[in-house]
Amino acid sequence: GLSGGTVSATELSVCGQNALALPDRSWQQIRGNSVSMILQDALMALDPLRPVGREIGDALKVHAKLPKSERTQRVLQVLESVRMPEPERRAKQRSTELSGGMRQRALIAQALAGNPQVVIADEATTALDSALTALVLTQLRELKEQGRGVLMISHDLAQVAHLADDIAVMRHGEIVETGTTEQILGNPQHAY
Repeated sequence: GLSGGTVSATELSVCGQNALALPDRSWQQIRGNSVSMILQDALMALDPLRPVGREIGDALKVHAKLPKSERTQRVLQVLESVRMPEPERRAKQRSTELSGGMRQRALIAQALAGNPQVVIADEATTALDSALTALVLTQLRELKEQGRGVLMISHDLAQVAHLADDIAVMRHGEIVETGTTEQILGNPQHAY
């Protein structure tokens, strides 16, 4: 429902729940708590009028129902966890005052704030230099090693190979092939 699209699946399960039967209020609990998303364009995804710490804190207020004193500490914790330099200072800055890499880290921090079980990374390294791309991929790998699910959406097969256990290849919104990373990259069956 985030993009206004429709789901044509006959079965959709999110964290053990039949997602096709969930009312909107239940989705509010899933988004940010159980499942969160790192969007592709940090400059567009972050509000340029609010400090990033407040934006992350608002997500905690809505999803985790944390009191303000705990939110402030959690904001700093997640900014530190994504290796944001000077997290207290950065939390007070707006997205337009941050470099592209810092904005992307702020987006990742926002996605991690509610301690979700699943993180969807939609082209999370777009427009980043190679050093920052490596940092983001390392952070996604660390999430995976912590036992969180990471769903990576990318056209960059080198990045996918670095992180994925399984791959689903899509063409025009349809899955055309699935398999392990080794199967898909080593012996693809579909021409696409």
